[in-house]
Amino acid sequence: DGDGDGDDDDEEEERDYTGIGEDGTLADADFESEQEEEDQGGVHVRRVEVPFPSADESHGSVLLAWTGPRLRDMRALVDAAVLLQFFVDTAASPLNQRFVELDAPFAGQIDYELRLFERTAVVLAFSGVPAERRGEILL
Repeated sequence: DGDGDGDDDDEEEERDYTGIGEDGTLADADFESEQEEEDQGGVHVRRVEVPFPSADESHGSVLLAWTGPRLRDMRALVDAAVLLQFFVDTAASPLNQRFVELDAPFAGQIDYELRLFERTAVVLAFSGVPAERRGEILL
């Protein structure tokens, strides 16, 4: 109503997009996610879709992660880092050829990360993914 009393009718309701609920857990967070779990050939697979606000909802990100070598296995860590670099680092790399360097790309860019925990995590991040193609990356 514009009179400065803070009761503007067209003021949007505040939402918590941090992913942390009032009690400090994800379970009470102000977003909904879809989860799917299955075993594929002895490997436990969990898929989680978590929508979050974006300036451009026509494109988004897809992250894939799995456990890697143990932190104390330096040789395996170096091997994993070299393989990730081979698969992603240049336009000629296999994953970029498969997902980015196309007439109708699945993603605008692919990044990787080797997260160093006791049991490391290997992460591939596909960004600039057209919303209508995000499921195709996971096939």
